[in-house]
Order: sequence, then structure tokens, then C-alpha cells
Amino acid sequence: MDVSEEFEVPCGSARETIFIVDDDPSVRESLAVLLQSAGFPTRTYGSGVDVLSNARSVQAGCLLVDIRLPDVDGFTLVDRLIDRGVTVPVIFMTGHDDLARKARSSNAPSLTVLSKPVPDDVLFEKIDLALQRSRAQPAT
Repeated sequence: MDVSEEFEVPCGSARETIFIVDDDPSVRESLAVLLQSAGFPTRTYGSGVDVLSNARSVQAGCLLVDIRLPDVDGFTLVDRLIDRGVTVPVIFMTGHDDLARKARSSNAPSLTVLSKPVPDDVLFEKIDLALQRSRAQPAT
């Protein structure tokens, strides 16, 4: 069955890319395949340093970021991207329940944190909301 039919996922425009940041190659690949099958362009990165060295290419769309990365954690990565003027919406993922609880209790009310493994329907719902926020942001 076509994933986009099953979950009724709106396809992203050519400008809206889902930037996947995870140090586990199998997670990156499976997320990319899932999202591409639903019509979303994706770009994958294995570390925060990889993203930072390509920060200019992170524009319309959203970031799907693992909290626990080997070089810089997901929160630090996002802070550094913001310092560079990158303001796309972010969805954090983690396989560690303690990190998810801590992140959800932070002072950032709009913070989206998903526990791995993320059910497909939940992932698509959160991406749709993030892309709506991305579209509402003024162009820089």
C-alpha cells in the first residue's frame, strides 16, 4: 500500500525538505525511505557537524533530529543553527525515555519530542504541523 494513501500525508513542495539527523545509518535510511515514499524530499546527515557544515542548505522544511548525537547533541546543534540564522521547525527524537521526559518538561512549550521507535502516523502528523509552521515563517 502507498504510504501517502494509508496516512493521507500531504506531499511537501519541492522547497520543503525533511532534514534527517541521526547517527544510526539504519534509522536514517528507514526514515528517508518512509518519507520519500510519501512524497517528501529528504536530506540525511550522520552527525551535527555534517549539518553545521551544510547549514546554508537547511532552509524550508523541518529538521528531524536525534537528541543524542556523537559530536554535538541535538539541542546544541539546533542552538548553533539558530545562531547561523537557520530557523526551520525541529522535531526531536530519542530512544532514551529519560531524555524525552526531560526535554518535554523544558520551558519550550512548542518543543516536539518523539520517543523512538516513532509510529508512522505520529511522525507524519508532527511533520505536517512542522511544515505548516515553516510555511508561516517569513522568508529570510
